[in-house]
Amino acid sequence: MKKEDIKSFLREKYDFISPDWWECQWRRNACEHPACPLCSRIIKQRFKHKFKGEDPYCEESLLQDVKDTFEETIQLLYENTQKHGIEINHFNEEIEMPPEPDEFFEYKKTYDWIREMHKFIKEKSGVWIHTEAGQDLIWYANLIPAKIYRNLCNIWYIKKGQTDENIDYYYTKYVLENCIQISKESFETVISMHLPEKNELIRLYNQFLNFEKEILSI
Repeated sequence: MKKEDIKSFLREKYDFISPDWWECQWRRNACEHPACPLCSRIIKQRFKHKFKGEDPYCEESLLQDVKDTFEETIQLLYENTQKHGIEINHFNEEIEMPPEPDEFFEYKKTYDWIREMHKFIKEKSGVWIHTEAGQDLIWYANLIPAKIYRNLCNIWYIKKGQTDENIDYYYTKYVLENCIQISKESFETVISMHLPEKNELIRLYNQFLNFEKEILSI
């Protein structure tokens, strides 16, 4: 399903149109407005990572943010049921948590690639990383493993019968397809610059293309 079709599907099946601020959760250039429901949260998460001496943009930080968001969502769900007088006994025991990221083959494969990409950027990166295409490549390629994990968790819950296919699953699929497309375009732009790192970039790009179909099938 193409990314444009996913939004149409969400409108038709769920009568759902994603709010503009949802784009801020993954676009490189978010609105950054303090009143934005998401950007205000991201600003706090970045501050927390920086305060702890962590890189807020690295894969580990992004993955931790995804897990924190999931846990907070579960807590909010619990508080909301209590507010409306709905009793859920042994709430934490009844909701089984999904496996760790490394237990998913699809995640591990892309994460290993991202680690190799990080090593290349650290050791051999040149002026290209300061271009728009370079910044887009680093940003969107870095997001892919975290979004893969999110949807693998969605699929895991569906198979466990704890939820049905839902808006989050399809919207995350839409995000993944955008991240892949922008990463491909950025790769091609950077490679066309004929830089000393060109051969290494081509090798990394070919590896990326090799697991593109696997990602799109999630």
